[in-house]
Amino acid sequence: QIDNLTTTHVCGKRIDNDGLTKHKLICPKLNAPCLKCSGKGKYTTVECNEITCDACNGRKCLAGLDWTKCFKCNGRGAYDTTSGTTEICSTCQNKGALNGKWTMCFKCHGAGAYDTENQGRINCAACTFLGAFKGFNL
Repeated sequence: QIDNLTTTHVCGKRIDNDGLTKHKLICPKLNAPCLKCSGKGKYTTVECNEITCDACNGRKCLAGLDWTKCFKCNGRGAYDTTSGTTEICSTCQNKGALNGKWTMCFKCHGAGAYDTENQGRINCAACTFLGAFKGFNL
């Protein structure tokens, strides 16, 4: 009789039919763990405040399995600038991960900018300041 009320999901859990849609959002077989909060759903700020992860909205995972750790912020969602401030990562939009397959830029090594002898630090035109290219660089 339980077979009429529940469904066995791909992860092996028996889920009631009403909760199946909600379970698909957090199932580890269908989603990648959040890189920003390391799959915990929350993280501690520099002010020592524990807050809900804004990348996964506390769900502990990112929708889908096809994610690449952001090269520019190294999965943090933000990075430290050369002037000593912290900036929200524009490459991953504060998620710490890029949706799909990405390859690190060979010229700026994922930073989106590089140092020169004459002009100081300049934005990388090769990757259009993203630090990465969509797809694999074979």
